[in-house]
Order: sequence, then C-alpha cells, then structure tokens
Amino acid sequence: MNLKITIGYFVILFLSFKSFSQVKPQKVDLDKFSFNVNYQILPKKFVPLEKRTFSSEAIINKDFVSFYPNKETLNGRINVYGWKKSVRYSNIDVEINLKSFTMGEPKLESRIDESKDKNGVMVKTTYYFVIAKIEAKGSGVVKIKSAISDSGKDEENTYAFDEDYIYKSNNDNVNPEAVKELFKKQKDDFYNEKIKTYVELVLNQTNRKVNKMYGLEATSYRDNLWIIDSKDEEGAIQKEALEAVKVIFSKMTATSPIDGIVSEMSPLIEYFDSLKTKYTENDKSSKKIRYSAYYNLGRIYIHLDQPEKAIKEGEGLIANDYDKKDGQRIIDDANYDLEVFKSTAFKSKHNPAFY
Repeated sequence: MNLKITIGYFVILFLSFKSFSQVKPQKVDLDKFSFNVNYQILPKKFVPLEKRTFSSEAIINKDFVSFYPNKETLNGRINVYGWKKSVRYSNIDVEINLKSFTMGEPKLESRIDESKDKNGVMVKTTYYFVIAKIEAKGSGVVKIKSAISDSGKDEENTYAFDEDYIYKSNNDNVNPEAVKELFKKQKDDFYNEKIKTYVELVLNQTNRKVNKMYGLEATSYRDNLWIIDSKDEEGAIQKEALEAVKVIFSKMTATSPIDGIVSEMSPLIEYFDSLKTKYTENDKSSKKIRYSAYYNLGRIYIHLDQPEKAIKEGEGLIANDYDKKDGQRIIDDANYDLEVFKSTAFKSKHNPAFY
C-alpha cells in the first residue's frame, strides 16, 4: 500500500468528520490490530559511534586443540552488536580462555536392593554403576580500554565459566566388570559431547555479558493496537488510521533516526486524541472507543521513544475505567524506557550502529 495514498485518504476522512459534535456510538466491539516495529535493545553503557570498535582473542589450551584447531573459528563467534570488529586491542577486547576439560578417575559404586522372594525370605541384590566427573575450567575476559572508560583508566571484568559434567551409568547391572566395559565404550562419546556443550556455554555467556554492557542489538517486535468494530463512520475512519499506522511503522529501522516517522504520525495522533472528547458519555460503547484512543496512543508513543507521553496515556486509560490493567502495563513499559534513558546517554532506541 502506497504511504502517501494511505495517509492522504485518512486525512480526507478525518477532516470530513472532524467537525461532527459528540455522537452516540452504535454497538462497539474491539478487535486486535497487529503491526511490527524495529528497534535496539539498549546496553547499560553508552559509547559514541566513532569509538565502537572491538577485538577478540581465543586462547585454546591442550584439552581443546583437537576439537578447535583453528582459533578463528571461535573468534568469529564473538560479536558486539552495533560495533565494528578491528585489530586487537581495540576499545573493547574480548578474550576467551579455554583452560582445561578433564575427566577424573571413574569410581565403581554400588547399591543394594532388598526384596522378599515367594517364600518370604529377604534377598539382597547388589547393583553396580560407574560415576565419572568432568571438570571444565575457563573464563571470558572483557577488557575495556581507557578510550571509553568512565574512570579514564583501563577496566577489566573477568567472568569464570566453571562447570561439572557427571557421567553415570545405569544402576541396574549386577556385573561390575560389564559396567566397567560399558564405561570404556561410552566415555569418549560423553566427553566429546560435553566439551562441545561447554564451549557453546562459554561463547554464549561471553556474548551475553559483553552485549548487555555495550551491545546495540537490533530486534523486531510484533505489537497490537485496538480497532473498533463498528458499522458507523468512525469504524471506517479508524480502520484507515490503523492501516496508516502500520505502514508508517513498517518504515522504521533500528539504526535510523525516527524524526520523519514522528512527523508522519502526527495526523494519526491528532485523530486518536480527538476521540477522547468526541465520545464523552459514560456508556460502555463510548468507554471502549476512548479506551482504544488511550491505548493506541500509549503504544504509539512508546515506539516513538516518547515514554513521558505514553505514561500520560496510560494514566488516562486507567481513569477511563475500562480494562485498567492495560493502562498500568503501558506505564510500566514507559517507565522501563525512561530508566534506561536516564541511566545512559541514549535518548532513543534507534541509533546509528555498525552492522
């Protein structure tokens, strides 16, 4: 659908009915109207675009060499979202040190099962099983150079990823030698499987920690507005309004300014605002229409990075006394964005980045 046609047609409809005085709405139902938005998950710390370079280094010790002979295989898995990868030691240096992955000596253990035979005599049966523990040692080191450090000094955060993996054979074998032989056959497969599991853990946890602190991960979200299902003129106008909202938000990208989108959304915001004073009766249909106005504006303002305005809409939705919980959810979402904006230098969830 062409954006100019959609907005233009909506404005014509809106202006045609704008001068109407308050009307008594017909029976009104509310239906969900879905749309998509793109934005960034903001990190804890703000770093200017020109300083967003990072490097990585994987240190592979002897236990891991046969599985990962080329360290670049692991280096390629380290990513700081929105940052440009560069030579070592960049503004952020991520070092993964895979230290050791060793299986201890297996232990043959047993359990005794007691039961009565058909004559009531207590019979004891000994079952054997093998237990062996793998101790995995490693750390992901994130080094932050003074170029971006708040303190002006080098910072270093070390995260140790130590895990234990336990091999335990079935404990229903009465033959201890058979249990030992089974362990010999299974131990290599168990070891190989767990070393890969461990490396994935280290990679995922390292990426998660460094991105929580510095990364700008682009993401998308499917949200809902409420559209009134009504046979009168208002139903037709709102249908066009929400279609226009959907088209405008489809242009949103995580890494582009949204000033143009805010501007294009202006007549639609004016329309939803008008519903609050157009339908002032206390009947259920009027409340539903006002509810759709407050709710839709609240969600729109959140996605336009205007949480203060979203909070006002959430408060209005609560005062409207129709599904107050939705008003509180809007306020909670807006307060979350406000806290992020206050604790960092970010003012938007749409910022330039390297991808």
